[in-house]
Amino acid sequence: MRQVLLAGIPATGKSTFGTWLSKEKHFKHEDLERHPNHLEWLERKPPGRFIDELRARWPDFILNWGFPPNDRCFAKVRSLVDAGMTPWWFDGDRGAALDSFVRRDTVNREAWNAQLAQIEDRWADIEDIFGANRIDVIDSDGVYLTCPEIYEVMFGSE
Repeated sequence: MRQVLLAGIPATGKSTFGTWLSKEKHFKHEDLERHPNHLEWLERKPPGRFIDELRARWPDFILNWGFPPNDRCFAKVRSLVDAGMTPWWFDGDRGAALDSFVRRDTVNREAWNAQLAQIEDRWADIEDIFGANRIDVIDSDGVYLTCPEIYEVMFGSE
């Protein structure tokens, strides 16, 4: 059974990888950013109960969440990890990720700068939670690792 909490800087392919895991490896995938009021959705049940209910229905699941790095969200991330989820952080070349980010119609450079400033301010917390579970998924040329390559880093070959 694999329970993964996937976070990271914007535009690093978290949703794309979660969707791929669902289709190719039969993981249950929840993209928390697509849930209105996703933090409240997560807080409806204690983390252990929330994860136990997911495990009962799906042996493998991934929650991807580009959470805002604030105290409330860090507390929730820590509680999910303490309850048994394995955290992974997607990172990479910040300039290339920015280029990808601003190509989205709904965002802009100011939003990126605000998110990255928060991430940089809380980098010690991120390192504490995610440790060595960090993957550089986008290089300076804007080339992303493929989903199978990411899978191999996270889970090894099958």
